[in-house]
Amino acid sequence: MLIALIVVAVLAVGLVIMLLLTRSSAAEFRALAERRESALLAERDSLKETRTQLGRELSAARNEVEQRTRELARQTAEVRRLDGEIVKARTVAGEQTARIESQSSEISALVADNNALQQRAEAAEAAQKEAEEATAAAEARNARVVIGDVATVDGAHPETLWNLEVTRSERTWRNSVAVDPSAPTGPFEATDDPVRLAVEIEAAALRENVGAFITIDWQAAPVDDPARRHLIVRVAQEMLEAAARNPEPLRLVATGDDDVRLELQPIEADDTVVTVPAPRFATDLVDVRTETGLSVTVKAD
Repeated sequence: MLIALIVVAVLAVGLVIMLLLTRSSAAEFRALAERRESALLAERDSLKETRTQLGRELSAARNEVEQRTRELARQTAEVRRLDGEIVKARTVAGEQTARIESQSSEISALVADNNALQQRAEAAEAAQKEAEEATAAAEARNARVVIGDVATVDGAHPETLWNLEVTRSERTWRNSVAVDPSAPTGPFEATDDPVRLAVEIEAAALRENVGAFITIDWQAAPVDDPARRHLIVRVAQEMLEAAARNPEPLRLVATGDDDVRLELQPIEADDTVVTVPAPRFATDLVDVRTETGLSVTVKAD
Protein backbone atom coordinates (compact mmCIF):
# COMPACT_ATOMS: atom_id res chain seq x y z
CA MET A 1 0.00 0.00 0.00
CA LEU A 2 2.82 2.27 0.90
CA ILE A 3 4.51 1.51 -2.31
CA ALA A 4 1.39 2.31 -4.16
CA LEU A 5 1.17 5.61 -2.38
CA ILE A 6 4.78 6.38 -3.16
CA VAL A 7 4.21 5.56 -6.79
CA VAL A 8 1.12 7.70 -6.82
CA ALA A 9 3.04 10.50 -5.13
CA VAL A 10 5.86 10.20 -7.63
CA LEU A 11 3.41 10.22 -10.49
CA ALA A 12 1.68 13.22 -8.98
CA VAL A 13 4.97 15.08 -8.65
CA GLY A 14 5.86 14.15 -12.20
CA LEU A 15 2.53 15.35 -13.41
CA VAL A 16 2.95 18.61 -11.48
CA ILE A 17 6.40 19.09 -12.97
CA MET A 18 5.11 18.30 -16.46
CA LEU A 19 2.22 20.69 -15.89
CA LEU A 20 4.62 23.42 -14.82
CA LEU A 21 6.90 22.75 -17.76
CA THR A 22 3.91 22.71 -20.07
CA ARG A 23 2.66 26.03 -18.69
CA SER A 24 6.12 27.58 -19.05
CA SER A 25 6.44 26.35 -22.60
CA ALA A 26 2.91 27.51 -23.39
CA ALA A 27 3.72 30.95 -22.02
CA GLU A 28 6.88 31.15 -24.10
CA PHE A 29 5.03 29.95 -27.18
CA ARG A 30 2.25 32.42 -26.48
CA ALA A 31 4.74 35.26 -26.12
CA LEU A 32 6.53 34.15 -29.27
CA ALA A 33 3.21 33.87 -31.10
CA GLU A 34 2.20 37.34 -29.93
CA ARG A 35 5.50 38.78 -31.07
CA ARG A 36 5.13 36.97 -34.37
CA GLU A 37 1.57 38.21 -34.69
CA SER A 38 2.67 41.79 -33.98
CA ALA A 39 5.43 41.49 -36.57
CA LEU A 40 2.98 40.02 -39.08
CA LEU A 41 0.46 42.79 -38.34
CA ALA A 42 3.14 45.47 -38.77
CA GLU A 43 4.25 43.84 -42.00
CA ARG A 44 0.63 43.64 -43.13
CA ASP A 45 0.12 47.34 -42.42
CA SER A 46 3.35 48.15 -44.26
CA LEU A 47 2.25 46.03 -47.20
CA LYS A 48 -1.15 47.76 -47.20
CA GLU A 49 0.53 51.17 -47.24
CA THR A 50 2.89 50.00 -49.98
CA ARG A 51 -0.08 48.64 -51.94
CA THR A 52 -1.92 51.93 -51.50
CA GLN A 53 1.13 53.90 -52.67
CA LEU A 54 1.60 51.57 -55.61
CA GLY A 55 -2.09 51.98 -56.43
CA ARG A 56 -1.73 55.75 -56.46
CA GLU A 57 1.39 55.53 -58.60
CA LEU A 58 -0.37 53.09 -60.94
CA SER A 59 -3.35 55.44 -61.20
CA ALA A 60 -1.02 58.40 -61.90
CA ALA A 61 0.84 56.32 -64.48
CA ARG A 62 -2.44 55.37 -66.15
CA ASN A 63 -3.53 59.03 -66.20
CA GLU A 64 -0.20 60.04 -67.74
CA VAL A 65 -0.49 57.27 -70.30
CA GLU A 66 -3.99 58.48 -71.19
CA GLN A 67 -2.81 62.07 -71.44
CA ARG A 68 0.13 61.11 -73.60
CA THR A 69 -2.14 58.95 -75.72
CA ARG A 70 -4.50 61.88 -76.23
CA GLU A 71 -1.56 64.21 -76.94
CA LEU A 72 -0.14 61.71 -79.42
CA ALA A 73 -3.51 61.49 -81.13
CA ARG A 74 -3.73 65.31 -81.22
CA GLN A 75 -0.22 65.62 -82.62
CA THR A 76 -0.94 62.90 -85.17
CA ALA A 77 -4.05 64.78 -86.28
CA GLU A 78 -2.04 68.04 -86.42
CA VAL A 79 0.65 66.35 -88.50
CA ARG A 80 -2.00 65.08 -90.89
CA ARG A 81 -3.53 68.56 -91.08
CA LEU A 82 -0.13 70.14 -91.73
CA ASP A 83 0.56 67.53 -94.39
CA GLY A 84 -2.69 68.54 -96.04
CA GLU A 85 -1.77 72.23 -95.77
CA ILE A 86 1.67 71.51 -97.27
CA VAL A 87 0.07 69.68 -100.17
CA LYS A 88 -2.36 72.58 -100.70
CA ALA A 89 0.48 75.11 -100.41
CA ARG A 90 2.54 73.20 -102.94
CA THR A 91 -0.43 73.08 -105.27
CA VAL A 92 -1.07 76.81 -104.85
CA ALA A 93 2.66 77.55 -105.26
CA GLY A 94 2.71 75.53 -108.44
CA GLU A 95 -0.33 77.38 -109.76
CA GLN A 96 1.16 80.75 -108.79
CA THR A 97 4.46 79.82 -110.38
CA ALA A 98 2.65 78.90 -113.56
CA ARG A 99 0.69 82.19 -113.44
CA ILE A 100 3.87 84.16 -112.77
CA GLU A 101 5.62 82.49 -115.67
CA SER A 102 2.61 83.17 -117.88
CA GLN A 103 2.44 86.79 -116.68
CA SER A 104 6.19 87.17 -117.15
CA SER A 105 5.82 85.98 -120.71
CA GLU A 106 2.93 88.38 -121.24
CA ILE A 107 4.88 91.24 -119.62
CA SER A 108 7.91 90.46 -121.80
CA ALA A 109 5.70 90.51 -124.86
CA LEU A 110 4.06 93.77 -123.71
CA VAL A 111 7.46 95.31 -122.98
CA ALA A 112 8.66 94.30 -126.43
CA ASP A 113 5.48 95.75 -127.97
CA ASN A 114 5.82 98.89 -125.86
CA ASN A 115 9.45 99.30 -126.87
CA ALA A 116 8.49 98.89 -130.49
CA LEU A 117 5.67 101.42 -130.10
CA GLN A 118 8.01 103.76 -128.21
CA GLN A 119 10.55 103.55 -130.99
CA ARG A 120 7.86 104.19 -133.57
CA ALA A 121 6.55 107.12 -131.51
CA GLU A 122 10.04 108.54 -131.11
CA ALA A 123 10.67 108.11 -134.80
CA ALA A 124 7.36 109.79 -135.61
CA GLU A 125 8.12 112.58 -133.10
CA ALA A 126 11.57 113.06 -134.59
CA ALA A 127 10.12 113.12 -138.09
CA GLN A 128 7.44 115.59 -137.00
CA LYS A 129 10.02 117.76 -135.27
CA GLU A 130 12.23 117.72 -138.34
CA ALA A 131 9.26 118.68 -140.48
CA GLU A 132 8.37 121.53 -138.13
CA GLU A 133 11.94 122.70 -137.98
CA ALA A 134 12.13 122.55 -141.73
CA THR A 135 8.92 124.58 -141.98
CA ALA A 136 10.20 127.06 -139.41
CA ALA A 137 13.54 127.27 -141.19
CA ALA A 138 11.83 127.89 -144.51
CA GLU A 139 9.68 130.59 -142.94
CA ALA A 140 12.74 132.05 -141.26
CA ARG A 141 14.71 132.06 -144.47
CA ASN A 142 11.88 133.88 -146.19
CA ALA A 143 11.88 136.40 -143.35
CA ARG A 144 15.69 136.33 -142.94
CA VAL A 145 15.46 134.85 -139.38
CA VAL A 146 17.10 131.72 -137.89
CA ILE A 147 16.23 131.17 -134.22
CA GLY A 148 19.09 129.70 -132.18
CA ASP A 149 21.74 130.19 -134.81
CA VAL A 150 21.34 133.71 -136.12
CA ALA A 151 19.70 136.69 -134.43
CA THR A 152 16.45 138.04 -135.84
CA VAL A 153 16.63 140.93 -138.23
CA ASP A 154 14.19 143.46 -139.56
CA GLY A 155 11.51 142.02 -141.79
CA ALA A 156 11.16 138.72 -139.87
CA HIS A 157 7.88 137.16 -138.82
CA PRO A 158 8.51 136.06 -135.20
CA GLU A 159 4.77 135.60 -134.50
CA THR A 160 4.68 132.77 -137.04
CA LEU A 161 7.69 131.02 -135.50
CA TRP A 162 6.29 131.44 -131.99
CA ASN A 163 2.90 130.10 -133.05
CA LEU A 164 4.62 127.06 -134.59
CA GLU A 165 6.51 126.53 -131.32
CA VAL A 166 3.27 126.74 -129.31
CA THR A 167 1.65 124.22 -131.66
CA ARG A 168 4.58 121.85 -131.23
CA SER A 169 4.56 122.30 -127.45
CA GLU A 170 0.82 121.62 -127.21
CA ARG A 171 1.24 118.45 -129.27
CA THR A 172 4.04 117.35 -126.93
CA TRP A 173 1.70 118.00 -124.00
CA ARG A 174 -1.04 115.85 -125.54
CA ASN A 175 1.31 113.00 -126.52
CA SER A 176 3.46 112.78 -123.38
CA VAL A 177 2.07 114.84 -120.49
CA ALA A 178 -1.72 115.25 -120.59
CA VAL A 179 -3.91 112.97 -118.49
CA ASP A 180 -6.62 113.33 -121.14
CA PRO A 181 -4.95 113.86 -124.54
CA SER A 182 -8.36 114.31 -126.17
CA ALA A 183 -9.27 117.32 -124.02
CA PRO A 184 -10.99 120.00 -126.15
CA THR A 185 -8.77 122.79 -124.81
CA GLY A 186 -5.02 122.99 -124.43
CA PRO A 187 -2.99 124.40 -121.56
CA PHE A 188 -1.91 127.55 -123.42
CA GLU A 189 -5.44 128.94 -123.51
CA ALA A 190 -5.46 129.57 -119.74
CA THR A 191 -1.84 130.59 -119.04
CA ASP A 192 -0.47 134.08 -118.52
CA ASP A 193 3.15 132.92 -119.05
CA PRO A 194 3.35 130.72 -122.18
CA VAL A 195 7.17 130.68 -122.12
CA ARG A 196 7.24 129.12 -118.68
CA LEU A 197 4.48 126.67 -119.64
CA ALA A 198 6.31 125.56 -122.81
CA VAL A 199 9.52 124.90 -120.84
CA GLU A 200 7.64 123.02 -118.11
CA ILE A 201 5.93 120.85 -120.75
CA GLU A 202 9.31 120.07 -122.31
CA ALA A 203 10.72 119.01 -118.93
CA ALA A 204 7.64 116.90 -118.12
CA ALA A 205 7.88 115.15 -121.50
CA LEU A 206 11.53 114.32 -120.88
CA ARG A 207 10.66 112.91 -117.47
CA GLU A 208 7.89 110.80 -118.96
CA ASN A 209 9.66 109.63 -122.12
CA VAL A 210 13.25 109.07 -121.04
CA GLY A 211 13.05 109.18 -117.23
CA ALA A 212 15.09 112.37 -116.95
CA PHE A 213 15.48 113.77 -113.41
CA ILE A 214 14.67 117.40 -114.29
CA THR A 215 12.54 120.01 -112.52
CA ILE A 216 11.80 123.65 -113.37
CA ASP A 217 12.14 126.62 -111.01
CA TRP A 218 10.79 129.54 -113.05
CA GLN A 219 11.29 132.93 -111.44
CA ALA A 220 11.68 135.03 -114.59
CA ALA A 221 9.12 137.65 -115.54
CA PRO A 222 6.70 136.90 -118.42
CA VAL A 223 7.99 137.81 -121.88
CA ASP A 224 5.76 139.60 -124.39
CA ASP A 225 7.94 139.75 -127.50
CA PRO A 226 7.28 136.67 -129.73
CA ALA A 227 10.89 136.55 -130.99
CA ARG A 228 12.31 136.54 -127.43
CA ARG A 229 9.72 133.97 -126.37
CA HIS A 230 10.78 131.65 -129.16
CA LEU A 231 14.47 132.16 -128.47
CA ILE A 232 14.12 131.53 -124.71
CA VAL A 233 12.10 128.37 -125.26
CA ARG A 234 14.57 127.00 -127.82
CA VAL A 235 17.52 127.76 -125.53
CA ALA A 236 15.73 126.04 -122.63
CA GLN A 237 14.99 123.03 -124.85
CA GLU A 238 18.65 122.63 -125.75
CA MET A 239 19.67 122.87 -122.09
CA LEU A 240 17.02 120.34 -121.05
CA GLU A 241 18.12 117.93 -123.77
CA ALA A 242 21.69 118.18 -122.48
CA ALA A 243 20.55 117.75 -118.86
CA ALA A 244 18.40 114.71 -119.72
CA ARG A 245 21.54 112.63 -120.25
CA ASN A 246 22.93 113.53 -116.81
CA PRO A 247 22.47 110.74 -114.20
CA GLU A 248 22.08 113.22 -111.34
CA PRO A 249 18.81 115.10 -110.66
CA LEU A 250 19.00 118.68 -111.97
CA ARG A 251 16.90 121.82 -111.77
CA LEU A 252 16.58 124.46 -114.49
CA VAL A 253 16.33 127.83 -112.76
CA ALA A 254 15.09 130.85 -114.75
CA THR A 255 15.56 134.36 -113.35
CA GLY A 256 15.49 137.92 -114.63
CA ASP A 257 13.10 140.53 -115.94
CA ASP A 258 14.73 141.85 -119.12
CA ASP A 259 17.71 139.55 -119.56
CA VAL A 260 16.56 136.00 -118.76
CA ARG A 261 19.18 133.76 -117.18
CA LEU A 262 18.77 129.97 -117.46
CA GLU A 263 20.99 127.91 -115.16
CA LEU A 264 21.25 124.18 -114.48
CA GLN A 265 21.68 123.48 -110.78
CA PRO A 266 21.87 120.26 -108.71
CA ILE A 267 18.77 119.40 -106.70
CA GLU A 268 20.83 118.93 -103.54
CA ALA A 269 22.28 122.13 -102.12
CA ASP A 270 26.01 121.39 -102.21
CA ASP A 271 29.16 122.52 -104.00
CA THR A 272 28.68 120.17 -106.95
CA VAL A 273 29.32 121.80 -110.34
CA VAL A 274 26.94 120.71 -113.07
CA THR A 275 29.00 119.44 -115.98
CA VAL A 276 26.86 118.96 -119.08
CA PRO A 277 27.79 119.76 -122.68
CA ALA A 278 27.12 123.40 -123.47
CA PRO A 279 24.90 123.91 -126.55
CA ARG A 280 26.26 126.21 -129.24
CA PHE A 281 24.28 129.33 -130.09
CA ALA A 282 25.66 131.41 -132.97
CA THR A 283 24.06 134.67 -131.91
CA ASP A 284 25.08 137.68 -129.84
CA LEU A 285 21.75 137.53 -127.98
CA VAL A 286 22.81 134.39 -126.10
CA ASP A 287 25.65 134.40 -123.56
CA VAL A 288 26.90 130.96 -122.44
CA ARG A 289 28.91 130.53 -119.20
CA THR A 290 30.40 127.26 -117.92
CA GLU A 291 32.76 128.40 -115.14
CA THR A 292 30.50 127.28 -112.27
CA GLY A 293 28.14 125.11 -114.25
CA LEU A 294 26.04 125.66 -117.36
CA SER A 295 24.44 129.13 -117.35
CA VAL A 296 22.90 130.73 -120.43
CA THR A 297 21.62 134.32 -120.53
CA VAL A 298 19.17 135.40 -123.22
CA LYS A 299 19.70 139.14 -123.61
CA ALA A 300 16.90 141.61 -124.16
CA ASP A 301 18.84 143.54 -126.84
